[in-house]
Amino acid sequence: LSHDHKFNNWQHKRDLSIFYFLYSSGLRISELLQFKINDFPLKEFTKIKGKGDKERFIVVLNIVNEKIKNYLESCSNSTNGFNLSNDDPLFVKSIKGQKKKLSARDIQRTMKSHIEKFEGNYPTFSTPHSLRHSFASHILRGGADIRTIQELLGHSSLSSTQIYTKLDEKSLLDIYDKSHPHSKDKI
Repeated sequence: LSHDHKFNNWQHKRDLSIFYFLYSSGLRISELLQFKINDFPLKEFTKIKGKGDKERFIVVLNIVNEKIKNYLESCSNSTNGFNLSNDDPLFVKSIKGQKKKLSARDIQRTMKSHIEKFEGNYPTFSTPHSLRHSFASHILRGGADIRTIQELLGHSSLSSTQIYTKLDEKSLLDIYDKSHPHSKDKI
């Protein structure tokens, strides 16, 4: 397989759609894996069942639907892909030509593999759950309040969400120390 072909195959397009989806919505892997083909295209505000069967709404960006569409089209057009029916899981894998539902472990392995293959500024310890943390940290820095983040992440208690305020305080202090002219002054 040529290098270009490898990155245009349906599995790679599936992985990209998964990573975009996890990062842009703050989903847990278990929540991502509950989607079926007939859920696509996803609505901008999509209701999901989270941890403990707690329902919440997530935001689905247009780019996520585009990435999933690319994956689904390449899956059905590929010589080693398959046709998916409405009841099939949205994200599948192929084992000896048979379609199977992806597992959380499959997604963790895939992300680890991609991080090892690609050059870039990715911590080697990054996991799919790290994308959830990045989502929360970035929307907090963008001005979202802690209650909104709690709701978007589906945390039942505020204390689960408060770790992000501590992370943000640290980043604010780091920025202050690096950039404020008086930060080096000893009082």
